[in-house]
Amino acid sequence: DALAVVQKDLVTNYSVLTDAEAKLAELEKADADKKAANAVIAKIEAIGEVTPESKAAIEEARAAYDALTDEQKDLVTNYRTLVKAEKEFKKLVDQGNLPGRIAGANREATSAQISSWMFGDDEAEAIVIVDGLNFPDALAATTFAHSVKAPILMVNGKTGDIDKTVVDEINRIDKNHDAKVYVIGGENAVNPAAVEKLKAMGYKAAGIERISGETRYQTAIELAKQTPGAKTAYIAFGLNYPDALGAGSAAALNDGVILFTETDRLIPDTAAYLKSAKFEKIVIVGGESAVSAAVEKELKGVCADVSRLSGENRVLTSLEVAKKYFPKTDVIFAATGLNFADALA
Repeated sequence: DALAVVQKDLVTNYSVLTDAEAKLAELEKADADKKAANAVIAKIEAIGEVTPESKAAIEEARAAYDALTDEQKDLVTNYRTLVKAEKEFKKLVDQGNLPGRIAGANREATSAQISSWMFGDDEAEAIVIVDGLNFPDALAATTFAHSVKAPILMVNGKTGDIDKTVVDEINRIDKNHDAKVYVIGGENAVNPAAVEKLKAMGYKAAGIERISGETRYQTAIELAKQTPGAKTAYIAFGLNYPDALGAGSAAALNDGVILFTETDRLIPDTAAYLKSAKFEKIVIVGGESAVSAAVEKELKGVCADVSRLSGENRVLTSLEVAKKYFPKTDVIFAATGLNFADALA
């Protein structure tokens, strides 16, 4: 670099230098990746026997792993040890002896973590893929996922990218890639690139089904149609998530489906489906500022048994749902009410 331009032109082996610089950069990156992976391997090894005191070590190892790049994650040779430790710690939590937190570095990773706590190796009968960046289709899918015994796993719907933690979880719960995969929402909701990535993982095109409608309201209807044995329709405001989110587990465990409405107008497609499906009950979730008295009146013209569950705000509405459907429970899941992703997964 210190040479003049004329002098540089006389250097006949300059390409040897640039090749060496590129190789050096490659070696330095490989060394940095190996050091980062080894640090995580050490954190995982440090977990040791899982006890009630292992929570911090497990969470530290998980956070460190999730922070790695995809290339660095591939170098972590004892990742399954971490997953096993998380499952063993979950068992301790299930015994009611200690509180627990399920978390990942991002919403996609958190959805993978929830799946890892709920499904053993190769246990998934189906997999539900949703957009982690928007709520309507994913919310409507909660009862459907329960009916097909599937985890809800989030992807970047805009780009179709699938987080490495989600890929790892899919490979763990469906080793042979022969479970049915449901992609929820149209191509504007979940980019076709996600489907191509699933195919590259080994899933056959015939084993991947996209469930969608032209709008969020129609997608919810299509999901309801594929949820067998549904007896109750839970109606929630379709342009925000809190009320439908709070009703998800109740609907899933009580033969229900989630459908959406506007505040002052029952969507014609939803009204027509309610009439044809002939549900035994309709439960409105949320106050009149979310679903108006006019819509409630219209619903009563469709079904004889229409009720409403609501509180003064989103938190108290979820509480009313819990008190109604879970008067006694062994486990409580607490999640932020100011975002949808964690509670939805």
